[in-house]
Amino acid sequence: MEELLYVRRTNGRFRRKSPTLKLEINGNRFILSEKAQENTKLKNDDGVMFGFNYKQKKAYMFKDDEPDAFMLRTKSINDNGLRFTSKDLANHFIDCFNIDMDKSTYFFSVADEPNEKGAFLIELK
Repeated sequence: MEELLYVRRTNGRFRRKSPTLKLEINGNRFILSEKAQENTKLKNDDGVMFGFNYKQKKAYMFKDDEPDAFMLRTKSINDNGLRFTSKDLANHFIDCFNIDMDKSTYFFSVADEPNEKGAFLIELK
């Protein structure tokens, strides 16, 4: 009997088993993976803010309800990815992590648990 090779349709959605924040340089788009959403308990219309430690090359993400927070949105009703765009924030990530812009996409790990101040550590993968 022949061995069968099974092929399933993939739709290119941003699915990772580890909690990840994706930065797309073109468009300054940030996308939070489903695992990161689950760990941080963030959902559509939640706000986030970021803190940076340039010396240690680390960033922190906090849930934030202030009007000037970065608002997380889904692209469509069938899309579970949370995203937002910000050129200014992308520049902070580029400067903090010394990104050399040789790729169009960068991935950052997001801590599974928040620290004592409720912030999730973000590091370049």
